[in-house]
Amino acid sequence: PGGIAELTGVLAAAGASVKDIFHERAWLHTSVDQVTIKAVLETLGPEHNAAIMRSLADSFPAAVDTMRLEGTWTEDGASNLSGRAAAVG
Repeated sequence: PGGIAELTGVLAAAGASVKDIFHERAWLHTSVDQVTIKAVLETLGPEHNAAIMRSLADSFPAAVDTMRLEGTWTEDGASNLSGRAAAVG
C-alpha cells in the first residue's frame, strides 16, 4: 500500500505535473505484489524528462529495467511525457 502515493510524491518533487495515471495489477504476468503504472506528465522538455527519470531510478531501483518513455514536445518547449514502470509498490 502507498506505492502510487510514493510515486506521485517523487514526480511532484521532480517538478512534473501529473495529467493522468493508470495502474494495472501486474501479477497476471509477474508477482502479486507488483503493479504496472503508466503516467502522463507535463514537463519542461527533454532535460527535465531526463532529470525525472533519474529521480525515478533513484527512488525505484528495482523498476529501472522496465521504465520506458514516450514523449511529444510543443513549440514553446513544454512536453507531455508518458512512461511505464513495473514493480512499483
